[in-house]
Amino acid sequence: MTGNPRTRERILAAAERLLAERGPVSMGAIAQAAGVSRQALYLHFDDRAELLLATVDHIDSSGPLAELRRWVSEAPDGLTAVARFVELHAEYSPHIIEVARTIDAGRLTDPDLEAAWSDRMEGRRNACGRLIRWVAEDGALDPCWSPDGATDYLWSQTSLRVWDDLVNARGWSRDRYVTTMQRTVRRALAGP
Repeated sequence: MTGNPRTRERILAAAERLLAERGPVSMGAIAQAAGVSRQALYLHFDDRAELLLATVDHIDSSGPLAELRRWVSEAPDGLTAVARFVELHAEYSPHIIEVARTIDAGRLTDPDLEAAWSDRMEGRRNACGRLIRWVAEDGALDPCWSPDGATDYLWSQTSLRVWDDLVNARGWSRDRYVTTMQRTVRRALAGP
């Protein structure tokens, strides 16, 4: 990357805003919204994939994610941490949904986007694995679960797609999503 860091920041902020407002947008639209030429945009980002990935990193670093992760890690026990993890997704998903949809759609034809998507999903699955180990160490994991199976279950139930389907497609409120998912995930993991 070359170019002025303030210009890069303006480009990332414009990309985040446009993706949130419109969904997929062109490099030209992002350049225009950032007040730079397309040539200036390409001084900072080699291609659309690089810009999208940098936008995700920008959202992660400038949004509520770090504080939400800390809140989960400071839970008094594993099951409370899992409940907080569900709430983390309810809080964070609206910030990332449009960029995630764009990357998800593009990853089918772009190996760089596929690699980035896979990396983020593996990171999320690792976070779920840490929570499941905590629940198991507390003695609260239903013995019907293997650690891998419980990790897969938590990973899938807290996915962006599930949140998007329930909240955006089906019209669930944030509170309904959080309450329902916390209850069902707890019952599934801890047993009756």
